[in-house]
Amino acid sequence: MGKNTPPDKNADFRMIFDAISDAIFIVDSTGQILNANLTATLRYGYSTDELMQMNVSDLAAPQLRDEILPRLHKALDSAEQFEWIHRCKNGNELQVEIYSSPIIYLGERAILSSVRDISRRKKLESRLQDKTHMLERILETEPGTVYIFDLPEQKNIYVNRHWLTAFGYTHEEAQAMGSEVLQLFHPDDLPAISAKHAAWKDASNEEIRSIEYRIRDKQGVWHWLHSRETPFTRDEHGQVNQILGIAHDITRRKHMETLLDGQKQILEMIATGTPLPDTLTALVRLIEAQSPGMLGSILLLDADGIHVRHGAAPSLPAEFVAAVDGQPIGPCAGSCGTAAYRKQAVFVAEIATDPLWAAYKAAALPHGLHACWSTPIFDKQQRVLGTFAMYYRQPGLPQPEHLRLIDTATHTAAIAIIHHRTETALKAGKERLRKLIDGLGPETFLGLMTTDGTLIEANRLALAAGGLKPADVLGKPFEHTYWWSYSESVQQQLRAAIERAALGESSRYDVQVRAAENQFIIIDFSLHPLRDETGKVEFLVPSANVITERKRAEVALQESEARYRLLFEYTPSGIVIADPESYYLDANESMCRMLGYTRDELIGLHASDIVFQAEIQYIEPALQAIKTENHYLREWRLRRKDGSTFAAEVTATTMPDGNLLGIIRDITERKLAEAQVLRLTQLYAALSQCNQAIVRCACEAELLPQVCRDAVVFGGMKMAWIGMLDEASKLIKPVASFGIGIEFLEGIEVSVDANKPSGLGPTGTAMRGNKPYWCQDFHQDPATAAWRNGGAKFGWRAMASLPLHRNGVAVGAFILYSDTVNAFDKAAQDLLVEMAMDIGFALDRFDNEAERRREQDQLRKLSQTVEQSPNVILITDLDARIEYVNTAFVKTTGYSSDEVIGKNPRLLKSGKTPRTTYDSMWDCLNRGESWQGELFNKRKDGTEYIESVYISPMREDSGQITHYLGIKEDITERKYAEERIQYLANFDVLTGLPNRIQLAEHLKYALSLAKRSNGYLALMFIDLDRFKDINDTLGHSIGDAFLIEAARRLQSVLREEDTASRMGGDEFILMLPGCDAVGAAQVAQKLLHAISEPYLINLYDLVITASIGIALYPYDGVDLETLSKSADTAMYRAKQDGRNGYCFFTAEMQARTTRNLQLINALRHALERDQLQVYYQPQVSMRDPHITGAEALLRWQHPEFGMISPEEFIPAAEDSGLILTIGEWVLRTAVQQLKQWIDNGQEPMIISVNLSAVQFRHPGLPDLVTNILNEAQLPAQYLELELTEGVAMQDPPGAIAMMNKLHERGIRMSIDDFGTGYSSLSYLKKFKVYKLKIDQSFVRDISTDLEDKAIVAAIISMAKSLGLQTIAEGVETAEQLEFLSAQGCDEVQGYFYSKPLPAAQFAAFAENAKLALIKL
Repeated sequence: MGKNTPPDKNADFRMIFDAISDAIFIVDSTGQILNANLTATLRYGYSTDELMQMNVSDLAAPQLRDEILPRLHKALDSAEQFEWIHRCKNGNELQVEIYSSPIIYLGERAILSSVRDISRRKKLESRLQDKTHMLERILETEPGTVYIFDLPEQKNIYVNRHWLTAFGYTHEEAQAMGSEVLQLFHPDDLPAISAKHAAWKDASNEEIRSIEYRIRDKQGVWHWLHSRETPFTRDEHGQVNQILGIAHDITRRKHMETLLDGQKQILEMIATGTPLPDTLTALVRLIEAQSPGMLGSILLLDADGIHVRHGAAPSLPAEFVAAVDGQPIGPCAGSCGTAAYRKQAVFVAEIATDPLWAAYKAAALPHGLHACWSTPIFDKQQRVLGTFAMYYRQPGLPQPEHLRLIDTATHTAAIAIIHHRTETALKAGKERLRKLIDGLGPETFLGLMTTDGTLIEANRLALAAGGLKPADVLGKPFEHTYWWSYSESVQQQLRAAIERAALGESSRYDVQVRAAENQFIIIDFSLHPLRDETGKVEFLVPSANVITERKRAEVALQESEARYRLLFEYTPSGIVIADPESYYLDANESMCRMLGYTRDELIGLHASDIVFQAEIQYIEPALQAIKTENHYLREWRLRRKDGSTFAAEVTATTMPDGNLLGIIRDITERKLAEAQVLRLTQLYAALSQCNQAIVRCACEAELLPQVCRDAVVFGGMKMAWIGMLDEASKLIKPVASFGIGIEFLEGIEVSVDANKPSGLGPTGTAMRGNKPYWCQDFHQDPATAAWRNGGAKFGWRAMASLPLHRNGVAVGAFILYSDTVNAFDKAAQDLLVEMAMDIGFALDRFDNEAERRREQDQLRKLSQTVEQSPNVILITDLDARIEYVNTAFVKTTGYSSDEVIGKNPRLLKSGKTPRTTYDSMWDCLNRGESWQGELFNKRKDGTEYIESVYISPMREDSGQITHYLGIKEDITERKYAEERIQYLANFDVLTGLPNRIQLAEHLKYALSLAKRSNGYLALMFIDLDRFKDINDTLGHSIGDAFLIEAARRLQSVLREEDTASRMGGDEFILMLPGCDAVGAAQVAQKLLHAISEPYLINLYDLVITASIGIALYPYDGVDLETLSKSADTAMYRAKQDGRNGYCFFTAEMQARTTRNLQLINALRHALERDQLQVYYQPQVSMRDPHITGAEALLRWQHPEFGMISPEEFIPAAEDSGLILTIGEWVLRTAVQQLKQWIDNGQEPMIISVNLSAVQFRHPGLPDLVTNILNEAQLPAQYLELELTEGVAMQDPPGAIAMMNKLHERGIRMSIDDFGTGYSSLSYLKKFKVYKLKIDQSFVRDISTDLEDKAIVAAIISMAKSLGLQTIAEGVETAEQLEFLSAQGCDEVQGYFYSKPLPAAQFAAFAENAKLALIKL
């Protein structure tokens, strides 16, 4: 130990000192190391003695050595903590954290330094910084607006670049904004924002909240944002005080939502009958809100089709509106008049100069109107209804978003105008009906009431004649009106008639009603049900005639009887007179013409002859009704003479003479018209529902089933389905359906391939032609032949198939089935085409929305990619002034962005980058090309680093270069790593010696010199003897320190021109140029001496020797491979000769090596060629001479080499790995042989089989032995496995574990060659063995050698004390046998009884053994 090393006061202090995981140094005021712990020696690679000869500055990295002493002087007064860089003995540098404090050591002031390796922590910090860089780059490159909002101060403390560009502010303006940022929010949104801010206080870290609000940019434009916010930091109370938000602009989406909501409201206005001007004004204001600065106008075309008038223009100046109203359309009538005339859109960019406005610009320009874009509004027949126009105060032409608004406006306006005109026509029809009712005069009352008796229409003149006004009766229960309310019984009679009529039964009776105060009249009152097309009672029709008037009418009828026949004949309705049994007595000409009969043919026919077959069953009930009711009205389907049928309305009554009078009107046209109106109404409803679904549904899967349902429920279709084209199979596959017969779609094949039968139907034809297919008669159209059975089953009479488009391409079809032939007239076709177009619009919208989501997802992925990139990014102008740097730049260089903005990147120059590099860079950039290279730069703190730099010009769309983009990566560590890799490729990591690659280079050069000069060269292989014991017992750290010291000693012996290299483990190769055998021997002696000197490694005194093999050039080889092989062979001979020596390579060694290779090659085939045999040597009991067992011994009889000794081929088998296969064969052969002997009647015995070290260490040994015993069905008690003492002691714990496993399976174990190894009694007690075999080397001379006698006696005595049996091998004489018997040896084995025998000879020996042993 050094002179400064005090003796340890006790072992505990040293144990604690060495157990500390940090390196501990005690140094004096000059930095001289006085003491160091075990961790210090292991970490730095120096021994304790070496460290105590060093100053602490020697451990510092070269650039820091001059700075350590001032820090030590500070530490003498007070504790000091700092980070430093140390260098180990092998040259590796460590980042460390040093905590130094003053102490008193051996009575002197000193410093205790605790040194912690923080290399791993630094790497983690570096990774954290990289991740921080990536996060900050994400914030910079995130496409959304990113902000960090301080809740207490109500201001943004950070916004990203996109926030600045989105709202038009500079970084400085945003920073200076402070709490005034709240003024950017829309006043209507501030309460919700404030509430959200207040609610953040106690939120969890994982919580994410969303909010939508409006914010105003620098130009005053409002933007809708959707923001997702999460807690960012908390105050000292744990409450959230800052939030991180990422917001995306949803203005366009909001506009679309507003537009759709507005459309919905306008559709509701249309449906609820809002006046047309109000509806159109709301529409114009909706479109104006979508396009700020636009002034909208809707002009309506007069009925004359020539003049236009404003339907809505809420924002246009009144003077201009007045000037335009009533103007005619024409080829040069401004934008609107010309658009209506041409029936196409007219877009005027500048009113002042466009010739179309020559006659009207004087009215427009004074009001600042400069641009006008007008589009016609069409009805379904492409007739112009009016125009929609956009006016702007700035010249220009429409953009795509304007065209979409124009399309929406014209489409919605058309719906409103058409609906208005339809409603107006209906009102006019109702008015005409009312006038018709009023035209009946005051004598006849006719009205209309609901089925519950509320009067909704009445003859005004009749009301007035009865002293009533419409308000007195309309909307009131009829029985409560003035006429009836005077008497409760009259009211009850009327209520009963109403209830009967509601059930479909007519009533007629005379009744007294009140006409005026105390004035009463008698009326003939009738009440009849009015049914809809389904037969359901929809309304009730009351009628009344004053009795006196009826009487006058009868007189008048009698007086005009002559005129009756004329009226009978020429009335347009069919009139027939029948007897009470319904046989026709007379008919007028109209009736004959209606049925196709002559009068003579018709007279005498029965009603069943002209009634449709299915309705004949109703004739008898009808006759009864006619006879019992005063008035009969019903619709019938009648059959003409030619068999055709038609719908007829039959009114019948019983005449006074008992005959029946019937009036028949052909209502075919009315029915068709009603059906058409119903179909159109239903299709309008379906279209409306479809549009609402389009607005409401979020995806195709949600919309399409709804459309099919609406087509059936609201559109009156029997069934509807939507199919999409599968491009691969060319089949239309159903994706949505509703209605009667959807099961027909299961397994249906509808193709678009014209070469397939399934492709010739309506849908395939529609898809190929890209136009609708109208099948008006499903059962007659040839195209439906393949599907008619299904159509008949489900009642389909007509079919329509309309292509559905996505982005203008037909991708599917909308198929509808009706129960009516010719259901799809022009109006229905137009509505269905519009519905298909609307569905296509929705599909496009879904695609656009999906594309938007994909783009957002792509942006998110790009953001994540950017987040993971640690690269530095900067942007400069063309004069190389920095305009932008990301956070990675700040972290890498140490400069803040404010410090470098506007500066030239040359501020990072270190002066070490060659000027040619910069010239090359600018040459590329000036040519508009990118440049890539490496720069040596310097950080703000002066530290230098290497960057890989990629610089590229940034161009505008025109191609003009505006900036330079630089992407840089710090490759300092990579460069150092490359240098390190280069070092590791040529030098040993542990010792720093050249490795085999470097040795080969040196040897190649040395051999070339030796060849030219006919010189010598020696190559030495050095292997440290029993070095493995150091690693196994003291650990690898001690072993590594030992190897470092051994390498140092090797180098100390060699000359400068010699080369020492380490091959790995404990093997070294030395190359000595110009060295002959004498010189090599001298060097070998010095090396053996140097290596065998004691080593002090971490307080361990270690002594080790080496074995050296020497090969000489040119005698033993002329290249590295041959010389190495020769030196290696010689080294192994040195080990075999007892180690701690050297050996020159000889021809005899070569022969032995060759022999060993021959044996290994031959041994690979020995088993399969049946060259191996198992011999058996008997083992005899000493107490009662008899054979107790036999040892199985392997023999090899080779046809060329003869009988080969096990001592020669067993090591070869172990070296080649063949021992496992051979050992298993020996074990199986011996076990099977013993079982065969026992089965043949021989006395059971124990068979003993030797195990090699390789077999014993194999984990599968217990299972293998058990399987072999099970195969032979031999009890485990008859098998004994022998293990040499040396093998057992190589790994005692492992040997104990393996023996325990074998013991548990009942297998015996014995120790072979006992006494030749280094057994520990403590281990021997733990070994599960029952017998020790005394090695024959001790038995051979026990007759004459006292030491051998003592050893054998001691072994036998020790075995007895441990409860173990003993067996002596190699017994050949009676004297040996006598001594062993006297000492109490249990068994013997040897030539005295028998040599090893083949199986057959052993069996014969065993049969005679008992007699022979007794004689002995």
